Amino acid sequence: MSDDALIQTLADAIRRYVRLRPHAADTVEGIHRWWMDWDDGEQACESTELALQWLAAQGEMECVVMGGREIWRATSR
Repeated sequence: MSDDALIQTLADAIRRYVRLRPHAADTVEGIHRWWMDWDDGEQACESTELALQWLAAQGEMECVVMGGREIWRATSR
């Protein structure tokens, strides 16, 4: 799978997760570990971060600092 295809696959998984849990929020590491379904083998955490950054550029996710940690969540609509 190409890098772009992987990022899109991970972005789709994040979208599905927040569609079912609209108030979900977590760190990159938490999203990577708990939100993703790694049936085809776990990818690098950096790939999840790139997917989150791509979703942020699309206006779908945002990163906020809470308690000194970067937390990702769906944007307010």
